[in-house]
Amino acid sequence: MKKEVIKYGKFVTGKTTIKGIAKEAETNVNKFYRDGKTFIKEIESAEVRGKNGERYYLYCNIRECDEKEFRYTAGSPFIELHNKVLWFENNALETVKKAIEKYQNDRETDRNRRATFRVAKWEKYGITVYYEYSAPEKMLFNVYVEANGVEFNIVRNICAEAIFAIVKELSGDENAIPKHSDIENDPFYQSALKYDDNRLIDRLISLYGKN
Repeated sequence: MKKEVIKYGKFVTGKTTIKGIAKEAETNVNKFYRDGKTFIKEIESAEVRGKNGERYYLYCNIRECDEKEFRYTAGSPFIELHNKVLWFENNALETVKKAIEKYQNDRETDRNRRATFRVAKWEKYGITVYYEYSAPEKMLFNVYVEANGVEFNIVRNICAEAIFAIVKELSGDENAIPKHSDIENDPFYQSALKYDDNRLIDRLISLYGKN
């Protein structure tokens, strides 16, 4: 683990102690070490990118960290990434709480809107895609995805190919993207048939063909 080194003058005079220097260092830096733990005082910004049970997936901007993606479990005093743990000090926890509150409010809005979205289900992978046209004259979609219990933020103004790319990434299966002339068995195509969406049917056939 890389530790921050604070350099002082050659001599320490008067009644200043090493403990006092360490305490002063804590007050002057955003990231510091205490009792074998790494603490963070301020998180410049935080956004919840997904949720699974009580675990939130955060995208954080922290000056001293190259890493951006962390996990946070509700009620815990830290965020984590693999073997890295950052404990909260001062306002860091409040930033995370505000990000979670915004995420929950946005999710409630999304769930209410989702009732008007169309649905395509890749049951093999546990993936459900809710979609709507982002504009009447465009072949672009607003998409809300659930994958094995994890809810993701709405993605706006994406094309049909991007929807397949999302399913492929979440499933980890190359076959999630239909092969040429095999579109009829695809959940997105079957959804277009269900909703009698000839415009989308024609677009998918033009992309992937039809037997």
